[in-house]
Amino acid sequence: VLVGTFVGETGFAVFMDKKTGAQEVFKTGDVVFNAGVLRRVYRKKAELLVDGEIVSYVMIDEGIEGAETAPSGPRESRGKGNHPTRLSKKVGETQWVIDRKAVLDSLKDMGRVLTDARLTPQVRDGRVQGFLITEIRPRGIFDAIGLKNGDILIRVNGYDIDSPEKAVRVLSTLKGQSKIDLDLVRGGQKKSFHYMIR
Repeated sequence: VLVGTFVGETGFAVFMDKKTGAQEVFKTGDVVFNAGVLRRVYRKKAELLVDGEIVSYVMIDEGIEGAETAPSGPRESRGKGNHPTRLSKKVGETQWVIDRKAVLDSLKDMGRVLTDARLTPQVRDGRVQGFLITEIRPRGIFDAIGLKNGDILIRVNGYDIDSPEKAVRVLSTLKGQSKIDLDLVRGGQKKSFHYMIR
């Protein structure tokens, strides 16, 4: 079952094995659960080469909403029309406290993380300089940590996010962290956000 996609120079798709419930991230060219080779990735769609034929998988959005099923934890109303979130609490201009269980639950479901916003590589001089964040889903993980449409994510915990592979790899290593630092560009200005995971 296709549960998430990431469209960029290299496409990524998150599939769930219906028998075991296991979810894995696959990049273009990978063999998906011994079913076929991932050939192309689109927004909410992926194509596999299975026994010489192209088979299309389309994401089903039901059950991925997450807004009402987010784990309980700190709550906070973020002002200026923003709604409360159960994942985080803003404690300073650029400082947040995030519920550890919420982080672990979110990272278990990479398909949901990849559908909570659209990340588009920003290329300058032939190199990826970060990822433009758009289509942020209300009450999804990106919204809960204070990111806004138009932000460009350039660094996570000091690691430059200069390829889709690195973005997925860095996201998957956040499970054991007690703090997360994000460097981004908002409205042409560089900003750093700091998160304590408790």
